Amino acid sequence: MDSFEKNLKKLQSISPDASFAYSSRAAILSTRRDSVKKVAFFSIVKNVGLSLSITTAAFALLVAVNYLRVNNPVNSAVASLDEIETEKQEIDQNVLAAKEEMSSSSSLNKKTSMALTEAAGNGPSHLNPTIINKEIEKIDNIDFDKQDEIKNLLDKASK
Repeated sequence: MDSFEKNLKKLQSISPDASFAYSSRAAILSTRRDSVKKVAFFSIVKNVGLSLSITTAAFALLVAVNYLRVNNPVNSAVASLDEIETEKQEIDQNVLAAKEEMSSSSSLNKKTSMALTEAAGNGPSHLNPTIINKEIEKIDNIDFDKQDEIKNLLDKASK
């Protein structure tokens, strides 16, 4: 270990030749600092341009692959026939449902119109006192002896 330290101390005392030191210092000082900065700037621009072009190429490839996958005529033709058939069935069902709704709506409209006409005319007939009195007279004239016969007939019919 001692010999290693001695060798290091000898190496510390080594200095370059005066002419070599002078020529090296002159070469280093003769280069301008601006040219070093320009070189660094251009290398950065060159690297950014390279990364930008690689990114653009990857994006273009991604768009092209996606476009080809979506617009594949073989897949879209087979899928479109099945989709057209199911869409046709759905449209048929929707048309039938609309027809039924329209027919029920028109009958409901007729009934509503009749009720409004009656109410707007002379009022609802079931609240007319003369009609109510006539109905009371009819109820009073019912023969209650026949009610037992009616009950027996209804019992026979329900069995």
